[in-house]
Amino acid sequence: MSNRMRLLLLLALLLPSLLGAGPTASAVHAAPSATAAPDADCPVLPQGVYQGGWEARLAGQRPDATGLITARVSITDTATFNLTVNCAGEVTAGTMHWDVHRYLWILGLTPLDCMWSVDFSGAKGLAYGADGQSRIDVRWDESTIHRITCSNDGKPWPVGTWRFSLAGPIQGRTIGGDFRTLYDDPNQSDYDQIAETFRSTGYEIAMTKGWKAVRLPRPSVVGLSANLRQYFLAGIPLTIRYTAAIDWDTAPPGQARFIVGDNPPAAMTVTGDTAVYDLPVATLKGAGKLPISIEAESNGFASRTDGLGPLTLVPVPAWAVPFHLQAQVQGDSVRYTGENLVPSTPLEAEVPVPTNMPLIGGAWRMLPTQLQLGLAANSQGTLEMVAGRTIVGGGYGLGEHTLAADVPAPYYPVATLSDAGLTPGGSSFRLHSQPFPFTYRPTLSLLSVVEDLDKLIATPVIGNLVLALDEVLASSSPVSASMITDGLIGLSDDTFGVIASDYRGSAEMSAAASTSLPGGAWATFRGDGGGKVSQVMLPAPGRPQCGLYQVVNIDFGGLGYRMPAAVAMIMVPDCANPTVAANLGRAVYGSPGSASVERSVLEPRRTAGLDELVLAEGLSQQAQPGLAAGPGGRMALVWNSVSASEAADAVSLRLFDGTAWSSPITVSQPGRPAFAPAVAFDGAGQVLVAWAEAQAAPDPAGLTAAFARSLEVAWARVDPGTRAVTARGLVTNDQEMDYAPRLTATPGGALWLAWVQSPGADMVGTAAAPNRLLAARWTGSGWSAAETAGANLAGTLSWDAAALDDKGLWLAAQVDTDGNLASAGDREIYLYRRSAAGWAAPLRLTNDTVLDDGPLLAVTSSGQPALAWRHGDTVSGLIGDPAATATWLAPQAGVGPGLANGRLVAGPDGALTLIWPDGTEHGQDLWLARYRPSTHDWTIPAPVFNRAEQRRSPAAVTQANGDIVVALAAAASSVEPVTLPNGDKTTIPAVSDAAQLLLARIPATFVPTLQNERLFLPAVRR
Repeated sequence: MSNRMRLLLLLALLLPSLLGAGPTASAVHAAPSATAAPDADCPVLPQGVYQGGWEARLAGQRPDATGLITARVSITDTATFNLTVNCAGEVTAGTMHWDVHRYLWILGLTPLDCMWSVDFSGAKGLAYGADGQSRIDVRWDESTIHRITCSNDGKPWPVGTWRFSLAGPIQGRTIGGDFRTLYDDPNQSDYDQIAETFRSTGYEIAMTKGWKAVRLPRPSVVGLSANLRQYFLAGIPLTIRYTAAIDWDTAPPGQARFIVGDNPPAAMTVTGDTAVYDLPVATLKGAGKLPISIEAESNGFASRTDGLGPLTLVPVPAWAVPFHLQAQVQGDSVRYTGENLVPSTPLEAEVPVPTNMPLIGGAWRMLPTQLQLGLAANSQGTLEMVAGRTIVGGGYGLGEHTLAADVPAPYYPVATLSDAGLTPGGSSFRLHSQPFPFTYRPTLSLLSVVEDLDKLIATPVIGNLVLALDEVLASSSPVSASMITDGLIGLSDDTFGVIASDYRGSAEMSAAASTSLPGGAWATFRGDGGGKVSQVMLPAPGRPQCGLYQVVNIDFGGLGYRMPAAVAMIMVPDCANPTVAANLGRAVYGSPGSASVERSVLEPRRTAGLDELVLAEGLSQQAQPGLAAGPGGRMALVWNSVSASEAADAVSLRLFDGTAWSSPITVSQPGRPAFAPAVAFDGAGQVLVAWAEAQAAPDPAGLTAAFARSLEVAWARVDPGTRAVTARGLVTNDQEMDYAPRLTATPGGALWLAWVQSPGADMVGTAAAPNRLLAARWTGSGWSAAETAGANLAGTLSWDAAALDDKGLWLAAQVDTDGNLASAGDREIYLYRRSAAGWAAPLRLTNDTVLDDGPLLAVTSSGQPALAWRHGDTVSGLIGDPAATATWLAPQAGVGPGLANGRLVAGPDGALTLIWPDGTEHGQDLWLARYRPSTHDWTIPAPVFNRAEQRRSPAAVTQANGDIVVALAAAASSVEPVTLPNGDKTTIPAVSDAAQLLLARIPATFVPTLQNERLFLPAVRR
């Protein structure tokens, strides 16, 4: 073959690569997948926008044996690009402009000289490796060729991946190194392959190539401080100085903007790494808890930090407006004071005092020509009396307690004049009131009475759960009281007014809180995964006229942790003792006291005319039983048993064959803490158990996010005949917190598993790091791939699941819609529905300003899904059609937040039953209400057992005859002594550490009746 022929063949071989022509790409290719997801510390590349470019230069010639140059080749390519990289190493956006110049000359042929440019967009890719010592793989989805000077037959640019290799560790903001282009078409060649091909045909080749990029500065807000506390009266002139610390990321200082609620952004004064803004509070729009955000911007790149604050604005009540309150800064708090002249123009006649004055009410009639009244409040949330300036006791408190008058009118004081009248010479008179009745109604939330609870809220995993529960559990209790005031009215500093005053009062508990054992009003709520906060209010022993005790217990049974009880005393005004509270201790794993030994029993008994069976004693209060019904009258019962760790972290199982109960077996594995078990029968009659299993040992120093992230959903299959575990495994295996599994089965044996996954290791999820609802279907030997039903769960305290068939599943959940976990009125119910076509878009069922919580799901005997939830003071529900919601139980039913811990049970012929734990004069009982399809109404809710014990965590199944079998944990109520921080000794209600595991059979015709007026004080009355 002649040399000319060889050169022509070489030209034909390299022409596609030189021109960039290739096969047409039929679709946009996916970005490369990572081998392992990096953590949140950005170990691959610092996130931000990278701008840079690359170039490749190749020059070569081919001499023959005599040294004559027979061919030359030249490639001169340059490009500029920008890429956006996030903390996970994902390339999410970017463009590239590529200028191409290719030249090829072969002796005897016309030179080939081509120039063109290509614009790329839609970049996707990933960065790999640690500390920047690896590479960035980037694909551009779309390309456009411009100004080509030689034909490429109309073919698009070949699809490929640019592999930018980093030359070494990251130094400052500049990165760079070598690169390659990996085309999808194996016939395409990158620069190294082109050079090697020319060398193999006798060319002398010299080539250089490389890339460099600079990360644009990314400013961020690293801290914010204020010179004043965060409670303020709205509309009163006051300036708060906010100081933000900003990391400009080596860039020169730029701009910063301050944002409060829905108010427009305001420019901050930037000096170096500090930005200052003096906020005029009176100009703010809105009231309540207003979120604070700050935007920092430099070189056109801006970042926003939310969740700073909040700033709480309290509207000035109508009765306080005439006082024209003014702000006085005292340290880091604000004291508001004002005076009001009644009447504004002096009169020589009887003067009626306005009926809307605080703590007065009615029509006061006085003889002075003018009366000066003073009022004070402060941002620390305390009640204050202005000594010597007012005859009005109390004041207006911000953020903590409220004081309200409930006085029959008219009410008249008795005035005794010391002189015939009032003169500028100093005449005065004494005003003495008759006993003046009023109502003191303290609002008792966790944050308002438990010291150091803010530290608990700041802890990982559980903090947001406590914050979300705070308003749900806010309770109030009226205290009847009376007041007597004495005032000396005359001249003081040439101003007519009250120059001396005295206040005396007495109070006693109203009948709203029972004095029976344990003597209080109960409220309890449980978050998913077993997190539970309960509280009880009761009169102060020995001093019922002085106030209330509030006892708060916090358990995180779904994680094996609990905290000692906190005791708070809330005082009525003018009582001798101050408000005191016991500090919360740290969370500890297992029981803080001695734990009794769990033992298996079979003890039948009758309680309130119903048959019960005690199956175990000495259980933890966090036993959380689960119950399932199977074919032939079989049943399976699971619960959390106490292990050697003294925590309820082992899963036990007992089986009923239709005649007798087996002895317990342990289905969880030793050394792996297991929580919140669920149980069901599959279509083959096998028993499936699922639970949350920790893959790491608990930290004895306290609850950690690492321990929470080790939680995975585990499962086991048990043969009910041999009671042997025939299979086990993990449904999840990741670095995210997977917990609170629910098993739900259809009568035909279709079985679904649903659970919560928390990327942020948070029991309720936040707007910044929401939780997810996942589901998988039982295939007969294992579980299908996990499906995401809902991906934006924030503040979710309760949810439920119901299987329709092997393709259909309903999930319902409470979701916080504004991202502020401290407010409850924006928590709404969302419905997630799966069919054979897959998951539909989430459906928002409620949209209002009242609390919606506690969704409970069931499937009726006709196969229709039914859903109930607590809507404010009512219970709402639907059957089948999500648009056909109705009020099932009116406010008079008094259903409390315990509904979220209950069950909706479907019976034959369309019957439905609600069963939930709620408060009674004895403590906490099981409450029941039945839906009667024939009359389309519900029975009046009433307690079932009326025993002095706490019954909790009910699980229920329906029998063939319509009877309901309920499994629950019951612990005896008692009292125990306690010493308060101020030295007072008293007794508080307590619940035995040892609980019983009960099965109760409730006949299909049983309807409890309310024996007497209910004494339960529901939490959150709106």
